Amino acid sequence: MATGLALLASSILAAAGSTGEAASVTFDGAEGQSTQDFRLNEYLSNINNDLCVSKISNSHPGGAICYFVGAGGARIGVPSGATVDVEKPQKLNVGYCYTLKQTT
Repeated sequence: MATGLALLASSILAAAGSTGEAASVTFDGAEGQSTQDFRLNEYLSNINNDLCVSKISNSHPGGAICYFVGAGGARIGVPSGATVDVEKPQKLNVGYCYTLKQTT
């Protein structure tokens, strides 16, 4: 399951290149809340909490899209400035965030 996401992420990230920026993402669950920074345009990162996540917020001010894969099979996309409900709350395994380079 995560292999397909890893291939997609690698393709996107290879095209985008690292920016050195990070998106701050907040995970909410019945057990509490956890925040983790994801460097933009880098590889998949493990989620460093054991929450059964019900809501994800991406507080990057603009242009960063984050994707997460859950232990229960959920695939969740969260655009900049958005909060997304996880349809079936679950522990998240990996995530990544990226921006697309603007071409001139």
